[in-house]
Amino acid sequence: MKKVHFISSFLLVVIVNTFAQPHHLAYSSFLTCDSSSTFITSSCMDSQGNFYVAGRVNTANLPVNEFSFDNTLDGVNDGFIMQIKSDNQIGWCTYFGGEAFDRVDRISCENDTLYVSLATASGNDLSSPSALYSAPPQANNNPYIPTMLPFVSTWDLNGQMLYGSFLSNYFNWQNYVLYDGDHLIFKNGFYILSSQSQLETTYINGTSTEGQNDGYYAVIDKTGTLVYDSFVGGNKNDMILNMTADDEFIYCTLSSNSDVASYLPTNFAPLGSTYLVALKIKRSNSNIEWSYVLEDPSSSFLYPHQITRMNNGHVYLHLHLTGTSSYPIYGSGGIQSATSTENYLVELDSNGLPIWSSYLPTNIGEANMVEYQGNLLMCSFRNDVTNSPQTTDNWGCSSDSYQGYVMELSANHDLLFASYFGGNDAGEYYIPLVNGNKLYAFVSTASDDLPVLNEFSCGPAIQSENGNYNQSLFMYIFDDAVNIKETAGRENAVTVFPSPTNGSLNIQLPKNDNWTVRLNNMNGQVVSTEKINSSNRLVLNLQNFNSGLYIVQAMNDNGKVYTEVVVKE
Repeated sequence: MKKVHFISSFLLVVIVNTFAQPHHLAYSSFLTCDSSSTFITSSCMDSQGNFYVAGRVNTANLPVNEFSFDNTLDGVNDGFIMQIKSDNQIGWCTYFGGEAFDRVDRISCENDTLYVSLATASGNDLSSPSALYSAPPQANNNPYIPTMLPFVSTWDLNGQMLYGSFLSNYFNWQNYVLYDGDHLIFKNGFYILSSQSQLETTYINGTSTEGQNDGYYAVIDKTGTLVYDSFVGGNKNDMILNMTADDEFIYCTLSSNSDVASYLPTNFAPLGSTYLVALKIKRSNSNIEWSYVLEDPSSSFLYPHQITRMNNGHVYLHLHLTGTSSYPIYGSGGIQSATSTENYLVELDSNGLPIWSSYLPTNIGEANMVEYQGNLLMCSFRNDVTNSPQTTDNWGCSSDSYQGYVMELSANHDLLFASYFGGNDAGEYYIPLVNGNKLYAFVSTASDDLPVLNEFSCGPAIQSENGNYNQSLFMYIFDDAVNIKETAGRENAVTVFPSPTNGSLNIQLPKNDNWTVRLNNMNGQVVSTEKINSSNRLVLNLQNFNSGLYIVQAMNDNGKVYTEVVVKE
């Protein structure tokens, strides 16, 4: 019998580095099944470790129950909200909508209250009795050309709507349409609405600038009462395409055609028909703090995928390029490249000055960017090419064109992790949520070959009669297994023998308990998962496993984690 400790200090460093990023798949399961068609748009987490996902559905098979706020699909598409508890089981789930097209745009959790914004073409049975505006007079019930009006609501953590109201009682289809590119988020006690461009000269109370189509934003309190609104633009067409916010500022991007605008640098003269502007706006008074301008004379349209603020105050812009001009390369190091692959990433400091930029060595589509322990995670809806870089610890997913793709960049812009993501669907829409050392990935997918590790799974999306797959909701949880560093070398932890082994592996745990035992390869991928109850012994058959080093990770119901390394001959 031989007890295996970490083989050397060098190996310990290798293992700790392997799990320094969220590469370890700890949990995966479908959350909806049968013939569900579910599309996720937003997620958040409360202080109790429960998290919430929301979006839209057009299926009657959402996992609702008698405790749901609304257990019936009312229209062509309804919004939905789902609570997933800290033990990864569904707590409650509800439809949210009326007789026409509805979709939840954003869900936020502050002070253990949920704030849910809805884009709705419905006009009935949505508002609460105390609503500021109970129904819009011009709601459009045409499901093919819906007029999407903004609706705000407050919910408790038990899934009951406390308050719901339209944002005005005089919207109509001629002067307000909530586009897919518009945003209505809740941050630090207030909703912030941004709209791509005006269709007439006024929205709520705003005064038009000289442009025919200016971007628009508004700050609204949690009852739906307007605090202020403002247009932003110049003498020609200008559109707000992306928006985010922190406690003090609004950050947005404009695709602009104006020759004259207050946010432009002195003596700026556009060389082409369009340019991009990033703005930082003081939320309390709508003053523009800084602007950054990026121009492409060869392009008729510049499309930014996302603007993201990091905790250090820096801002990242991710752009999809359609022209042939060369963009500026700022700074040095990291993945910096001067070769265009239709994607461009630029980092601005807290004063709006560019400090680093690069063309990306891939061609990714819509990318959700999120901060993970000071690093930048870019989670793409799809990747149009099959030769994008993958680090050696990739997730082992198919590298087909139009597959999902994930990149992680350090604060120095080094490529820490890159992997294709998803299954046999042509792209999965990936909504990331970070909590501590864990990365939650919620995916709208038609794939039926995703790695299911956990018992809750009810199965993949079912193929419809016309050959198309409906989209189901799938959840991954990745972590960096930080407990490996904490438990390495501890006496009286896990005993594994024999090692090396070419067949059976005996695992002896510290005490009788309920255990989940995972076997991970050195890429951080889970290759085996076993559960034992009220016992401290387990035998694994490694005969069909590749030769090499494996990590045995055992966790009990109290979250105690023990690890050891074994050699497979």
